Amino acid sequence: MHGWILHDNTEIHELKRVAEEAAKAKVCLELVYPKDIELLLDNDNTGTIYVKGIKKELPEFALAAFFNEVDYYNLAVLRQLDAMGVLCLNTAEVILKTGDKLITSQILIQQGLPVAKTALLRPGYDLKRIESEFGFPLIMKVLHGSKGKGVMLLQSFEELKNLVELYEAAGCQDEVLIQEYIATTKGKDLRVFIFGGKAIGCFMRQNSGDGFKSNISDGGHGNAYVMNEEIKALAEKVAGILDLNIGGIDLLFGTDGFIVGEANSLPGFQGLEAATGLNVAAIALRSIAAQLSERPATSWRMKKFLKASHTTPMPNLLLDLPSTVFPGIVRSMFELCPKVQELVLLEMINRCQNTEFGREHNFSAIASIEDFRKQVPISSWTDYEVYGDRLANGEQDLIFPGKAEYFINSSGTTSSKLKSVPESSIGAAAKKVVTNIRFAVFLRRGLTNRGHILALVNAASFGLTPGGIPMGSSSGVTRTQADPEVAKLDAYPAEILDIPNNQVVDYLIMRFALLHKDMMAVIGNNAGRLKVLADFAKKNAQELIDDIEAGTISRQLDIPKDIRRILEGKLAPNPERAAELKQIRVAENGDFLPKHYWPQLLIGMFWLSSTVGSYVEDVRNILNPDTLYLDAGYGASEVKINIPLKPGYAYGPIAPFTAFFEFLPLDGGLPLLAHEVKDGETYELIVTTYSGLYRYNINDLVKVYGFTGNTPNIEFVSKSSEVANICDEKIPGAVLYQYIREVAAELGLPLRQCQLYPDQQARRYVCYIEPEEAKMAFPAKEFLTNLENTLTKSLVVYSCSRGQNLLHAPALQIMKQGWQEYLYGQKLKPGMTIAQIKLPFIIKEQPSLTWYEE
Repeated sequence: MHGWILHDNTEIHELKRVAEEAAKAKVCLELVYPKDIELLLDNDNTGTIYVKGIKKELPEFALAAFFNEVDYYNLAVLRQLDAMGVLCLNTAEVILKTGDKLITSQILIQQGLPVAKTALLRPGYDLKRIESEFGFPLIMKVLHGSKGKGVMLLQSFEELKNLVELYEAAGCQDEVLIQEYIATTKGKDLRVFIFGGKAIGCFMRQNSGDGFKSNISDGGHGNAYVMNEEIKALAEKVAGILDLNIGGIDLLFGTDGFIVGEANSLPGFQGLEAATGLNVAAIALRSIAAQLSERPATSWRMKKFLKASHTTPMPNLLLDLPSTVFPGIVRSMFELCPKVQELVLLEMINRCQNTEFGREHNFSAIASIEDFRKQVPISSWTDYEVYGDRLANGEQDLIFPGKAEYFINSSGTTSSKLKSVPESSIGAAAKKVVTNIRFAVFLRRGLTNRGHILALVNAASFGLTPGGIPMGSSSGVTRTQADPEVAKLDAYPAEILDIPNNQVVDYLIMRFALLHKDMMAVIGNNAGRLKVLADFAKKNAQELIDDIEAGTISRQLDIPKDIRRILEGKLAPNPERAAELKQIRVAENGDFLPKHYWPQLLIGMFWLSSTVGSYVEDVRNILNPDTLYLDAGYGASEVKINIPLKPGYAYGPIAPFTAFFEFLPLDGGLPLLAHEVKDGETYELIVTTYSGLYRYNINDLVKVYGFTGNTPNIEFVSKSSEVANICDEKIPGAVLYQYIREVAAELGLPLRQCQLYPDQQARRYVCYIEPEEAKMAFPAKEFLTNLENTLTKSLVVYSCSRGQNLLHAPALQIMKQGWQEYLYGQKLKPGMTIAQIKLPFIIKEQPSLTWYEE
């Protein structure tokens, strides 16, 4: 973060404090005299300005601190910086409004806010009129004074008359105000501090003797004062009306509540720090950083960024940006989707033209999106398996320049062996960019008190390829890419994930996670993983609590010695937390749920879309009722795709700066570019990635939910193979799965596993269901009747197909207990965990008869 303090050489304690905190936070802060800045208006904003004849890059923010030189030139400089996109604290207009006490009062009284009765004294003013309106004593103050200077308490008409005569005889030009004297606030008032338009604290200023002034600079002292909602609301309303970004609001103690005294655009905060212990300077810098992150990128900065992206991959450029600039650039790119997508593709093609794939497809002759689409066909994973094997052996320059950075292991659907996707260094950077943005969205969600985060991920490393290149899981790698400040919030050590025994891993995750009463969020792809951990903790509560109390790890657990040594080194006896957990079990009659032991948990970040999203319903009753659910973001092993922005919704804009996207219409035709898709339509997604997958069909169906700027918001619907299509009805599996679960829930029937077989011969859907409990009486007839009614009412295409006798009523087969476990076992491959397996909902073959319940 880079800022200027525009000063006039006035010695100010608070500026020294800001400079101290800026140095600690590694904020580049420069003192700049406004009159050293050359004021030059030019239509070509290059992001530079001359200071003492030297061309300098504009700062991100400018703090106006020219107390004694609020003149035309300094204000003009401030306006110019503001016009060039610099965050000005405060703007010239705000300084003028708050610097004139009469204007401040006029604006506030127009908005119905309580202010002191005021008159502007002019030559020839009827002083008897003032006496009748205000009485005595009364306050007389100059219009532009500060720090208590130029303010007097007049006790009589004679004092007023003599002072006015002296003022006129001396030829004083400054205007004078008359204000009512409010006895209830004699010698005291409240100073409320505003940063980013929000009240962050207050203290009471009080005269040390019998004087009527409260200013700290005039001998007053400060005392801590609780800022209640009334104070906070009034101060923030004043700040909002005046557009005050940083400042102080003085509130007087009236007989019927608070009265607004005045507003200051750069108040002293020495008294607040002394009275409350708040680090006001640090709070100010954090506020500035937060505001910068919410602003759109300046035009000059955006031009500079896009120019650089012709020769440098966008992900690398984005990761090099200051954290305060990064969000604005991202927001601006959502407004420029066509341009950004073209730049991403052409830079990618140009950089990869000397790879083996690039030479085979004549990348050197590609100069446009149209050229690319003509020369590169749509592809699938089988087209890249051989390249992947060669890269795993250490070859390079095959589908992207250089060697693979690492490989992502996942369950493949087009091959009998483990799918291992190579990642280039730039592809890794692209995923990190999306991860950073998703975490930024997450951290904005009202988390004023930072606690721990429970990350439900797999191991980041599964060993090495024959060529010595690391292999790992997508979620594990994502965890390693987290910002260091976020990584500090991890609820358990990463070494736990290297243990091969899943039961031991679950025990250790909860052993560490239960220590943290301040757990603020759970993040993972499948919410069902949290349910498994919660059930495990409930079942093993006593053993976990005993270990927490003693600071130990059960010796019964089979843990590699080196990992046990690391984990035990991070623990200490914690009888206080153990006592809390014991009390929870007593108070809840043996119940032991996350909402009990993590009372501050505010956010659950999971996949909310498709069939996986239904698992969220399984955790709602074990988390706090006011938990906010965010989507973890749609992606695949090959690429991270969207950035959900709205709580409770799975859709979000694609990340146009991390891949090139095409959308294949389901009814045929040529693929569409991102900005060409239609709201409400479903498409098959094709991606071109920084890791050498070109026009790659990931076999996903996505639905468009409007646009952010001109970037489409998309949500994952299902795999393209997960479509029920007996008579051209083409109903996504996710839709059918949702209705099956809803019907079961209405009947109070929890489902452990459900799959659907579109029986082409019988022309009907067959539901295969394993109930949650073995002895559960499953009302098959009622279930099928309700399902038929729901599908007929909810899906026009289903209703039409049934009405035309193209589809017959659905059928049901109850499966034996253990069927789900068997299905997982069938998919499990070396180097994988169950958490990575995606069981299909729509199946192409009927299950084995041996699993049928009689």
